[in-house]
Amino acid sequence: MTREELVKTIVDEITIDELGNILNDINSWDGSFEELRFEHNDEDFFNTYFENRVDEAVRAVCYGDYNYTDEYVRFNTYGNLESFDEWQVENEITSNATEIIERYLELLEAEPKYFDPNDYLDTDLCELIEKHFSGEEEEEDE
Repeated sequence: MTREELVKTIVDEITIDELGNILNDINSWDGSFEELRFEHNDEDFFNTYFENRVDEAVRAVCYGDYNYTDEYVRFNTYGNLESFDEWQVENEITSNATEIIERYLELLEAEPKYFDPNDYLDTDLCELIEKHFSGEEEEEDE
């Protein structure tokens, strides 16, 4: 199985929860998908990013695309807030699934002791990845 076929197989079979966990791990490692970093739209978010700076919070809301009732929030490229409901977040993440999985496989290959597919993926996908990196599938094809 080629790398492209492996990526396609994973993208076709992965759940949104698994993909979200991988995305969070990648962003924690190197911020590759910072534009896909979503936070819960709650008091903790505002306390973390705007503690004692109400004027900054108001500016970020006014100049952004923010809805108080949306479940998720992120900063746009200008430092203003954009809010999203769950469906919008899932759509943004899944529309970037191929790139996320490609980057995950790159990191898995480069830093195997820090990334473990067993942490996120079901057994069948883990076995496919293991076979790909060990070269077992090539031996079976011959």
